Amino acid sequence: TVNLIDPVADVWNNSATPSFTFNFTDAFSQNSSCTLYLNGTTYGTNATVQNSTNTIMIANHSVANGTYAWQVNCTDLGANLGASATRTINADTTPPTITSFGCSNIEVGHSQSCTCSATDVGSVSTSITSASTATAGTRTVYCTATDAAANTATSTATYVVSEAVGGGGAGGSGGGISTGVKGEFEKKIWASIKSG
Repeated sequence: TVNLIDPVADVWNNSATPSFTFNFTDAFSQNSSCTLYLNGTTYGTNATVQNSTNTIMIANHSVANGTYAWQVNCTDLGANLGASATRTINADTTPPTITSFGCSNIEVGHSQSCTCSATDVGSVSTSITSASTATAGTRTVYCTATDAAANTATSTATYVVSEAVGGGGAGGSGGGISTGVKGEFEKKIWASIKSG
């Protein structure tokens, strides 16, 4: 019997040569020759896999982005073939794309709104660093987009905080609102909270 251990089904992976863990159990054979398959194509063979021992096999050539069914077949010393079940793995080595990111120029103490949008083949989330309006000057904020395979992309945006017309006011920065949207698109809006 050939048992798949890791990765679990439907996982996203950002390695061009992912690793796979499995074992086999046999009543008589102490070792077997085992072969890794992705969508029916051979990605490596280990001729000395030990009985009841978790074994890691690394794909012996690059796996292109896409969805694959992986399995392991083992042949014992008696030439008996055992085939594992199949599991799905999603290969993605490409970072998400930040399609837009910007903030408005603003007066000291006013509420700030920054927006960041990103796309990817799978789910994607974005996060924006705190946008301060406490004092006048030019500010830089960062947006980071992260996809399901943990690939990341970062973009920067700048905005100008100017003195309030007719006098200043108490300013401050507040918290952020983080959203995560499953699918191919996410838009993040960060709003500061005016103090006082």
